[in-house]
Amino acid sequence: MADPDYFTLAEFRELPDMGEARFIDARIEAVAAAATATIERVVGASFVARSQTATLDGTGGTTLPLPHAYVLSLTALSFSGTTQTVGDFGVLPGGLVYATSGAAFPSGSRNIVATYAAGYSSTPPADIKDAAMWATRARLLETNSASVMNDRRSSITDATGGTTTFVIPGEDRPFGYPLVDAVVLGWRSRLAGFGFA
Repeated sequence: MADPDYFTLAEFRELPDMGEARFIDARIEAVAAAATATIERVVGASFVARSQTATLDGTGGTTLPLPHAYVLSLTALSFSGTTQTVGDFGVLPGGLVYATSGAAFPSGSRNIVATYAAGYSSTPPADIKDAAMWATRARLLETNSASVMNDRRSSITDATGGTTTFVIPGEDRPFGYPLVDAVVLGWRSRLAGFGFA
């Protein structure tokens, strides 16, 4: 079985209550994939290299903007169906491809196809990795058949009249887990303006 994108199953199994057999690898992977997708949607970037293919309009200029700001490498490029030598092109910060010879990208409508790896980094930063693991753990515990929590509950009043209020997910609380949300929103602020489609 493959590991989740941002951490290994062995690392995850070291978290409290996660070494138990009741959490099967396939379920952990599914919940981790959902957590990773939420992180990437909120932040606007992936923290691992993801293959992307874009069909673009040729500009006639010496640079060509790709739809992702964080381009790690160019893997294939074609002009009107003619394959280009990838080594003849470079990538600038912000996702701009340029011809190392200074040649222009031919003008046209949807005449350029670029395949590339995009992501903020090829290895997730430690705080994002931890956030993904803790978000996965929290979701597994909340959705476990032995859980006493009701998904719709936002507070509980105990027998003595004391009330506990729960943080629930929302626009600025993607997970409803304050430590995880703080990391994710911190990265969203840090990367704001660079875009990731």
